[in-house]
Amino acid sequence: MPTTPLPSDNISTAALDPAVLDLKSVRRRFLATRDEHSDLYRRLLHDERDVLWEVQRATAISGEAWRTVIARFAGDAVIGGDAERLASALMPLMLGRMVSFGEQLLESPADLNRSLNDDLVWIASNRPNTLGVETRITRNV
Repeated sequence: MPTTPLPSDNISTAALDPAVLDLKSVRRRFLATRDEHSDLYRRLLHDERDVLWEVQRATAISGEAWRTVIARFAGDAVIGGDAERLASALMPLMLGRMVSFGEQLLESPADLNRSLNDDLVWIASNRPNTLGVETRITRNV
């Protein structure tokens, strides 16, 4: 009895096809939209010079820069930042991170797997810290 392939069986093949994974389009969108939020990036990342440079000038966003950005944006949102503005400013950077993932996928799927794992481990290990900040803020109100 033949089995029906799962949708995930074809993902790696499709993602490796440059006609499907249009990194040029994603990169163009990233570069075109990030400048709209440059003042917010400067405010939140002013003491992280390397990350700020990458956010403002690089053609992709590394995992290290992405994790710093997420931590700063989450911290600002927790202490009363404009969540809608922060989410809007994160969108271009997310596209930059997607470009980085796409480049890694085309060059080395194993590197992409490590990057994804690093991001997920970082998110999981920092979630309790964020909850602790939320709890302190709620108690102080």
